[in-house]
Amino acid sequence: MSVFVLKIIACISMFIDHTRFIIGKETLINGYIGRLAFPLYAFLIAEGYTHTKNFSLYLGRMFLFAAISQLPAYLLFKPFLHGEFYLNIFFTLLLGLIAIRFYDRAKVKTFSIIGVLLIAVIADLIHADYGMLGVLLIASFYILKNNKRTMIIVTSLILLLNNLINVTSFTANNFVQIKHYLALAACAILSLVPISFYNGKLGKSNKYIKFAFYLFYPIHLFAFWIIRIAFVS
Repeated sequence: MSVFVLKIIACISMFIDHTRFIIGKETLINGYIGRLAFPLYAFLIAEGYTHTKNFSLYLGRMFLFAAISQLPAYLLFKPFLHGEFYLNIFFTLLLGLIAIRFYDRAKVKTFSIIGVLLIAVIADLIHADYGMLGVLLIASFYILKNNKRTMIIVTSLILLLNNLINVTSFTANNFVQIKHYLALAACAILSLVPISFYNGKLGKSNKYIKFAFYLFYPIHLFAFWIIRIAFVS
């Protein structure tokens, strides 16, 4: 699978996932299929860094679309945030990109790991989507890219933990909730299947396709908000 195909899968998954913010609830379809999106985007950021010819331009583009996407994300997600501050997923991807750069450029690898962890903590402190574990997932895809078996194990554990932290109680009486989050984790881990078939090729690409993928996020968020206001609320 090429980068283009992985982006298409990620966009479709994300689109389905965000339908829950229109109807106001999670279903088997949007809840489970939607788990594929972020791991794919995390992997694509790691790959994007590996192949970019201009890191500063890449970083600036990520920041630009993070800023552009914040208002549409806030409008759509506001009823579900319970008054909490929130930064959209582009900020998480941006911090993940910075973490990779720090790891790549630090001369002492011990310090590079500490730097990655600090950036991950920052993601949590500023309430970026997926928070600390999101940044660690992105960094893991890059750091372990030459050891696929270890990469699959580590990223699977991160995705499992990302879902299990939502479990309120690990008791027999809470088995239904535990089973639900384990199922969500399993669906997220399934994203590693298309990643495993990645062929290292860019696939169909030009400047219009590239920016279409970037614009898809804020545009579909804004469209979903309009639909909810016009037809649901």
